[in-house]
Amino acid sequence: MDEPTDSYELNDLPFQLARSYHAFRHFAVKTLTSEGLSEQVKPGTGGLFLAIAKQEGCHVKYLSEQFQLPKATITGLLRTLESDDLVRREKDPEDARAFRLFLTGKGHELLPSMINRHHRVLETLHEGLDPEEVDELKRMLKRVLDNISRP
Repeated sequence: MDEPTDSYELNDLPFQLARSYHAFRHFAVKTLTSEGLSEQVKPGTGGLFLAIAKQEGCHVKYLSEQFQLPKATITGLLRTLESDDLVRREKDPEDARAFRLFLTGKGHELLPSMINRHHRVLETLHEGLDPEEVDELKRMLKRVLDNISRP
């Protein structure tokens, strides 16, 4: 039996999440470009860059858990940051199979600009929302992410 074509709405949550993702990615590219950072930082790597800056010496496993992304996805993003000379890996002296992640000198030079950009992005995202709404939105998005991240 055929499913009725009107059994979904274009404002259902999957469509809203997809639109939000694509709109945010476009916004990220636009802000990187307008702030002169697009040559140094590739879209999609800024959050990882800031996470490493906040927790230098962390492992890929830590980042995978924080972002709720597969290690392979994190590794691909790290390769981009490494090829741009923003992040470096060092063998973990306590675990020969693991690497610890650090910003390079170039990464440390870029960090203040990335933090400033992050704050400007937050201002835009929070516009028209009171702090309680921001907290509620973050809580609900985390729940949705938890729901879709289950094995």
